[in-house]
Amino acid sequence: MAYIEDKAEKQTGNPVTKHVFFILLSAGVLAGSMLFFAQDWRAELPTILFIAFVIGALILFVSKKTNPLGWKKILNKAEYDSIQSFDQAVSRKLAELNDSCFVLSNFSFELFNVDHLIVSENGIFVLGRVHHEEKLQVVSGALFAGDSSLEALTDRMWRLCHLINIIIRKGLKGLEIMPVPVLVVPDAHADAAHADVMEEFNGIAITPLSRLTDTISRKLAFPVNRDHAQGFAFYMKKMYM
Repeated sequence: MAYIEDKAEKQTGNPVTKHVFFILLSAGVLAGSMLFFAQDWRAELPTILFIAFVIGALILFVSKKTNPLGWKKILNKAEYDSIQSFDQAVSRKLAELNDSCFVLSNFSFELFNVDHLIVSENGIFVLGRVHHEEKLQVVSGALFAGDSSLEALTDRMWRLCHLINIIIRKGLKGLEIMPVPVLVVPDAHADAAHADVMEEFNGIAITPLSRLTDTISRKLAFPVNRDHAQGFAFYMKKMYM
């Protein structure tokens, strides 16, 4: 059984509530301080409020980048529940991997949200989840599930792979290991209605949930020194979990 650590399980409540409080508090303190020291607060009020708004917007942007699920829970509860249900199904499937695998889930890495990172002597994989059951298709060079664009997800996965590759090179004296990006989709994509299911997009492997463990442990496996894999997994756990 794989070693699994999920940062979302460590959090109590919705961290977005804390983020919103911090945004309001920061904007309020900044505006109050600038008003207090202003020579003519009435004349400077529009500028002060604009500066406070810009800083609050930047904090909000970072919060949404690092915790998209938390905001989804507030803005679209139905979709959040669907995402969570599929997340749990993927986690149960990943638990079937052997005990040489480290699975780190739902954490922020350099302002990017990571669904799952799998590290083992059989390879390093960046796993993205697609909970939509609609047919996958390519439109104008971008991947869609039905009418839902997956462009942001696929771009993020490749950015994560390159960032992880850089960290490995720096930490392991130039060792070149490029993680493999994998999209996991519901099993509905593998039924008769989706006989022409897509298996790859722009270098990203695509697999239905039922084939996930076989895809990672056999189809896409590549050798990684056991000590290097364990060292990298422990580093990521210490720094980001």
